[in-house]
Amino acid sequence: MFRSIYKFLASLQFALILISVIIIASIAGTWYETQMNADVAQKYIYGAWWFNFWLTGLGVNLFCVAAVRYPWKRHQTGFVITHAGIITLLIGAMIDRMWGIEGYMNLHTTKAGANVMELHAQELRVKIGGQVAKTKFKINTLWDRMDLDSPDKDVKVEITHVLPVGASEVAILPEPGFKDTKPGMNFTLQGPMMGKHDSSLFLDERDNLGPATVVFLPGKPDVGASQEPTDSTAQLSLIFQKKTFHFALKPGETRTEALDGIADWKINIRGYYPNFIIDKNGPKSQDNSPRNPVVYFELEGPKVNGWVPTKTDKDNENEPNGHNIKQDTSLVAPHREKFFVFARNGFVMNEAMHGEPTGAEAILNAKLAKQSSSVIAGRNGVAFYLGNDNKLRYLIKHTPRAKNPDDDEPEPNEKTGEIEIEKAVPVGWAPGAEFVVHELIMNAQRKVLFIPKPELKGAKGMEKDNLNYGVLCKVTVGTESKEMWVGQTEVDRAFPQYVDIAGKRVNFEFTNQIVQIPFTVRLKEFKAPRDEGSTEFAAFESRLAFRNMECKVTLRKGFVVGKSVKDATPTAVSEDMNAPIHYNKEAAIVIDGEWLGEYRRDINKINHDQFMATYNDFKTTDGTLLRIGNDSVDYVVFKNPEWEDSISMNTPTTFPQSWYGPWLGTCYKFSQASHHIFPGDPEHSDPNYSGVQVLRDPGWFFKWFGCIMINFGIFTMFYLRPYFNRPKNTTSAAVAAGAAVESSKKKKKK
Repeated sequence: MFRSIYKFLASLQFALILISVIIIASIAGTWYETQMNADVAQKYIYGAWWFNFWLTGLGVNLFCVAAVRYPWKRHQTGFVITHAGIITLLIGAMIDRMWGIEGYMNLHTTKAGANVMELHAQELRVKIGGQVAKTKFKINTLWDRMDLDSPDKDVKVEITHVLPVGASEVAILPEPGFKDTKPGMNFTLQGPMMGKHDSSLFLDERDNLGPATVVFLPGKPDVGASQEPTDSTAQLSLIFQKKTFHFALKPGETRTEALDGIADWKINIRGYYPNFIIDKNGPKSQDNSPRNPVVYFELEGPKVNGWVPTKTDKDNENEPNGHNIKQDTSLVAPHREKFFVFARNGFVMNEAMHGEPTGAEAILNAKLAKQSSSVIAGRNGVAFYLGNDNKLRYLIKHTPRAKNPDDDEPEPNEKTGEIEIEKAVPVGWAPGAEFVVHELIMNAQRKVLFIPKPELKGAKGMEKDNLNYGVLCKVTVGTESKEMWVGQTEVDRAFPQYVDIAGKRVNFEFTNQIVQIPFTVRLKEFKAPRDEGSTEFAAFESRLAFRNMECKVTLRKGFVVGKSVKDATPTAVSEDMNAPIHYNKEAAIVIDGEWLGEYRRDINKINHDQFMATYNDFKTTDGTLLRIGNDSVDYVVFKNPEWEDSISMNTPTTFPQSWYGPWLGTCYKFSQASHHIFPGDPEHSDPNYSGVQVLRDPGWFFKWFGCIMINFGIFTMFYLRPYFNRPKNTTSAAVAAGAAVESSKKKKKK
């Protein structure tokens, strides 16, 4: 019976069944990958238990096909090598499926080295009390329902729906014991043309929602912000040659006055403009409201030789208004300098028209009209105010658009009023635009809610890649059930999302799965050079620094930890081999930790005297600092220096460094994967960030060696076939023996 099974496993019929099923499965997997994504194909086809079983069957068939022909003939050499190569290749693939790792690391030049990599798979942790249960999956393969592991047998947790989500902060009543509270409000900003924006705001915070700036401040709105002062006069103060002069100004007034006490000097006031602008006809005032007061005057003195602005025949691109400033000592004219003085910011523009600058200083004092509320940046916005009477008030800013592109932008309109909860207030930015305050909490705690966005489900391309998916979790305790959307957060910024039910708090944390690697990786520098004369990037390059997590110092028998030239106090050594300082099986002392100071690789009796004066700081894994001198250190068996290398788009690096690591797949490969530099959006760019892909492929040796065997076997079967099929050389004795046999056969026949 065993021989019959063995022959069936080695039969062509069994091979055809295996190959047919694998072909059909590959067709289905390709369809899943094109219609959905690679993760779905991996889960339901290539990573399924039955597909692994079928590949194992293929390996068994290949082995039996070759083994059943043992002992092998010379002409079967290529056949055996080819089948052995396929089996080796399958072994390598199986090793990768079970122990291979592929993920990425988010590195930043401002952060310390990291030893955690994220996988392209997710993990949802359910916490109840002090117990935690983890469920691992891939969001791309998750359908609308899945049971989650729960640490409490009385609490059933399941996923009932998956959709793209958006994060929204809300103000809630604080939990017991929570102290960091402040006034907060929940509101909605909405309109037919601007959509709906649900948000929250805490006191002394601001945000940008769609086309508007929103701010929440203490106090009351400045009701007089839009009232103009009736007095549009101003006063010019001039400081010249250590004397101060004051001149009263009125709109449209021009005059000339002598400067008392300074011979041959006078001031020519060319114009005072309460609301200054410049158009094609020169400076003028829009109106008499002192919104932007400016005075234009000239200082004129005795005749001198000096600099003069001279018109040229054609414009000079380096000088405004087609003027060149030249000096002609033969030209004699009154010493003259013109000034434009701004009242709002004290800015002074001056130009020496002839002669050297006078050194005069000028200040324009005016009763300024209040600008549109400075607390609201941009054209439109709303400021919420919380008064001492605990009432909410608003100040809405709306800037109409100019009717013609060449017109100056109109002044913004402002209005104020009290806020009633759940009562809409029009804002005027667009037809139907309004805000509604839903809730004011005097002592509020911040909480992040995830809101489903079903309209984004059909996104494609980069938009789809940047979506954040959430899961609708249903928690059931007895007959009571509650649902909550749980959104995915960053690994290092995970925060609890919880639901209270039947007196129990169920916390959720939804992040990518993580794997710790046995060393740290630090980003020292990230470069993104561009092609000369272009905005296109030429390359992306990261300078990485690697350091092993731990190192070991081993002391031979007879040595004492801590006994050095400067430290004669012995350190206790544990019998527990898991302790930072312990005895090994050979009774030698082993210290686990981090090498902080100068590293000496080979410290032994031969070079002991040479390095006698060298001391090294060593920190054990439990944080104990040791001062190890060379009179106690015999040799170091594992080093911990920092090693650096650069990676770019097509130039990866590997660590730990060894000549065999890349060939055997025992090291980790690091490749440049992503960045946060956006030429058109510098505000959201981060030149100090680098996304690095990490790959560990322990089946690499078997895969590439198996491929070599397959190719060599095929080459042997087709190109070396004449060599293996030629008959062996026969000796004369063999020929004689054969002739004798033939002769005896003939005699018997007779």
